[in-house]
Amino acid sequence: MEWAQSSKYFHLLARGVERDGWKFVLLARFSPLPSYVINYAMAATEVGFFVDFLLPTVIGCLPMILQNTSLGSLAGAAVASSTGSKKSFSSYLFPLLGIASSILISLRIKKYSAIAVSEELKSSSSGETTNCGVDVAGRSKESD
Repeated sequence: MEWAQSSKYFHLLARGVERDGWKFVLLARFSPLPSYVINYAMAATEVGFFVDFLLPTVIGCLPMILQNTSLGSLAGAAVASSTGSKKSFSSYLFPLLGIASSILISLRIKKYSAIAVSEELKSSSSGETTNCGVDVAGRSKESD
């Protein structure tokens, strides 16, 4: 926990996750990320428990179960392809949902880092104007 809270990248991610709350958790539950990774990551943030974590987890459990079942079905389809039988599009739906949610999570994390970089640039540029060439008493450093 100490490592996570001392990492500047964790703070970027945590602020974004806390702002998006349930939306991020729901996307994470749809992705093929292992549940324990999501659980530990959310526990290290200030995300609310019931609305932002528990509810999206309950809603997100069923699609993950169906996705894993569908992956098993695709494995069966790979074996069946040697016999010449065909599978329908619906057997590909949940794996595609997992891939799409993983891409959306990646884009959201990229957005969090872009927001953090712009905030850092704003804070550093405002710090330069107040400290550039002027000491604490307001006198120019060059005149001393």
